Amino acid sequence: MSLEKRVLKESVSYDKDFWDNATTPEFDFRQLCIGARAPQPWATFPGVSDGEYGDSVLKPLSYYAQVLIPRPKLISIEGNLIKLRFYTFADIYLQDREGELYNVDRPWIRQYYNVREDEVNVGDSWPKTYAFYTPWFLDDNIEVSYSQVEDEESAFLIHPKTDAWQPVPKGAEFAFPHMVRFNFKKNVGYMKDTGYTVIEGPHPMFDMTFATSDIIVEKIRKFYAKD
Repeated sequence: MSLEKRVLKESVSYDKDFWDNATTPEFDFRQLCIGARAPQPWATFPGVSDGEYGDSVLKPLSYYAQVLIPRPKLISIEGNLIKLRFYTFADIYLQDREGELYNVDRPWIRQYYNVREDEVNVGDSWPKTYAFYTPWFLDDNIEVSYSQVEDEESAFLIHPKTDAWQPVPKGAEFAFPHMVRFNFKKNVGYMKDTGYTVIEGPHPMFDMTFATSDIIVEKIRKFYAKD
């Protein structure tokens, strides 16, 4: 049995219980982390706010994200308009089970979660809708837009939305993400021929675009100049 099929087979019971706990109308990221039994120093924010990213406008959501999840890629700065791109960091396994999509990823804190209501306009995609969380965020008062990746092939149909970041209060135990809804596209990878496939990370998820002040633009430039 291939590694991919073994992961899909062995993940059934693990996946079922966890998805059931994530089907609330409003996501409480604290409870999702507790449900994953992630150690508190890894899942909480103080390890970030007291560390090397304490003064950065772009921050990881937790120490877990800081260590394991690459920061979004800087795509462009055009005047005061900035575009960042988020990527998966762990493989996602997909299987067509008699016309229904089974999917699973295997990190400690998962990359995406179930949602209660599916999107209607999904085109040639699987009908079940999920939501990515944003593992990095802007620690300032900034309105952002999330959109489909257009210039790279992506396995995800993104449902565009706008949202707003606000500074995390001093001493906060948790920083909370935005949730970006998506559907898996059909026939990605070799699924059409074999009935299963793996979306290997890093894989483009979505773009985050925002207009901001000259000060924030300069902070973002300096942040990525370290690369």
